Parts: sequence; structure tokens; C-alpha cells
Amino acid sequence: MSSSDYGSVELNTRRKSFGVSLQTHEWQNERTKDSYPRDLSTNIEILNSSEDFGSKGSYKLCEPVKNFVFVKTTKTASTTVGATLYRYGLKHNLVAALPVPPTGVDLHIEGNKVDVTTYPCTEVFPGYNYISSHLRMYNRESLETVIPNATYITILRSPYTQFRSSFYFYAADRTLNLEKWRNPFEKFVKNLTKYRKPLPLSHQSRNGQLFRLGYDCDLVCDIPIDQIIQKLDKEIDLVMITEYLDESFVLLKQLMCWSTKDIVYYSLAQRPRGHTPITKGMEAIISKWNRLDLILYNYFNRTLWRKIEKYDGDFKEDLRLFRAKQIQIANECAFNSTNDACKLSQLNVGQLKKLVAKLQYNKFCSKQKQIYI
Repeated sequence: MSSSDYGSVELNTRRKSFGVSLQTHEWQNERTKDSYPRDLSTNIEILNSSEDFGSKGSYKLCEPVKNFVFVKTTKTASTTVGATLYRYGLKHNLVAALPVPPTGVDLHIEGNKVDVTTYPCTEVFPGYNYISSHLRMYNRESLETVIPNATYITILRSPYTQFRSSFYFYAADRTLNLEKWRNPFEKFVKNLTKYRKPLPLSHQSRNGQLFRLGYDCDLVCDIPIDQIIQKLDKEIDLVMITEYLDESFVLLKQLMCWSTKDIVYYSLAQRPRGHTPITKGMEAIISKWNRLDLILYNYFNRTLWRKIEKYDGDFKEDLRLFRAKQIQIANECAFNSTNDACKLSQLNVGQLKKLVAKLQYNKFCSKQKQIYI
């Protein structure tokens, strides 16, 4: 791989002085033309069709993937993806590897040991199928001992908006007494050295997405960033991109040999805020501060679009079918919220994990007293 693969070639010259800029692909400019239809009348033929796998492609002959690991990142729509995967697991009776305790946030990895909930109450345990919890920290070799031969997925977001989202998620505006400012995040970004220690963003203080992928880096890593990216590119089968979530889900469907219904998602974790825009000056500062995250994002953003170009089938048609299915199911649930599938769609990732924990305990420990979480 040449150095240009890691972001040193500028596609946006106004930030050339920092060596890295947020990069785009020519397809990304076309995406805005394919907006969601405003009503169902133009999609009756699509919605009444029994076909749920999209355009013709060799992936339709494959077997659905049942063993997978989702490496969750922070403030990247990973909650939306994680909830979708939990719903798939519930629908297909798969076994999730849960943290200790099972409703905890992070699944801890210490050396080669993954601390997962076990079921000693059962004599025959079939093994785990999937992980959809946060990991601390990602380690492929250790995870292979829990779920061998799994398909690996993660998601990345523009480091500019991800950093802002983390700022508010960790309530740094209140912790640092910045609420009186018209734009607390701008004040924070322009005074990063002042708030350097301790930064109130936990592990998201700097290059937070790289941290979730197993590398606790500040300004630099012990391993060169190009080597880190090469390793992650080999280990992770699909890196989804938040800004192109629909496109990412269509790629996920084909990778996993799932149906369109399997990947319909619900954005329940969105917190609308009146954020002022991130200025060019703020972007320049964040480009330097989260430089490694930006290089990481640029590389895998390009990788996403290369996968789209090599898609087995008619990608634009499958994207249209997926968006139509999203609307269909949203309308069905609006008129029939008591439907089991619709009720499941209203659960957030924490509630889904709680449900999974209860069902798995009762399944494997049925001879003992059942628990109702």
C-alpha cells in the first residue's frame, strides 16, 4: 500500500497544511439524488413483492452467517447497528456472548481471556454465536477463543462530528462549566491544551475510535498507523460508515447473506440538539488532535466505496429496495404497534440486551428458578 492510501494525498486543499483531510468519493455526491420516497404509493410493486433479497447476485446461493462479532465504537450509530444485530439474534435463536454481569456495558478482555457470562447450570452448552456489546479492548486473537471463524463488523464516523457527539454524551459542557457559552464545543476545541488533563471524555478524549479498535493512542502509537490499518483491514470484514448508514447496511446484508427485513434498523438513540456548525477553524484543530482517527476514517471510507463498486448485483436497486422496506415496516408498525416484531423494534440496545440475558438464562438454566430481569 502506498502512503496515499492513508490520507496523505489531499482531496480538500483548504486543510492541506495538516496533511490529512476528510475525503469523499464521487458516488457520495450522487447519493443525495436517491432520497427516501415521501409516501408508499410509488413503491406498491416493491412492497408487495415476495422477494426480500434484492437484485440477482451469487450471494443468494450462500448460507446466512450466524457467527459474528460487532466491534462497537462510541457515538457512531453503533447502538443502532448493535440493536439490529440483537434483533437478528433473537429472531434466529442465536446465543450472545454477554458481559459480566450480562447487562453490563463492556465485555472485558484481559490478555487472552474474554470475560463473558457463562452458564454452568447447563450440562450441554452449544457455544456462542455473536457479540454485540462494547469491547474493552478489541483483540481478534482473544475473541476467536469465544467465537471461532466469526465475521467481524465495525463502524466509523467522521472524527469531527464524532468528537462533538462524545463531548455532549459525556456532559463535558457541564463538567467544564462551558454551558454559558453560545457554542460550548467550540470553546472546548479552541482550548484543548487548557482542558488536556483531565479531559472529561473518558477514552474518547483523543483518537477515540482507534481506541475502541484496540489501540490506546494519544498523539502517536507505538505501531505506525499504516500497519494498524493493514491489520484491521485484514481482520474486519466490513467497516460501516455512519454518514452512509443505508449503503453500509446493504453491504452488510450481502456479506451476511441476510434478507432485507433482517437489516431494517430503527434509530432510537438520537438526541436532537441545537448544535451550531463545526467551523473550518474547528475542523483544522480537530484534524490535528484526532489525526489518527481521521486517517483511519478516510481509509475505510474509501474502502466502503470500493466495495460498493464491486458489489455483486445492482447496488442502487438494492439500496432503493432497502429504503422502501424501511418505510413499509415503519408504516406497518405505526398502525399496529402491538405486533411482536414492532414491539421488538421499539426496544433500545440496552433493553434488547436485558431481554437476551433473561431468555438465555431461562433457556440454559430451566431446571433452576427462572429469572425475570
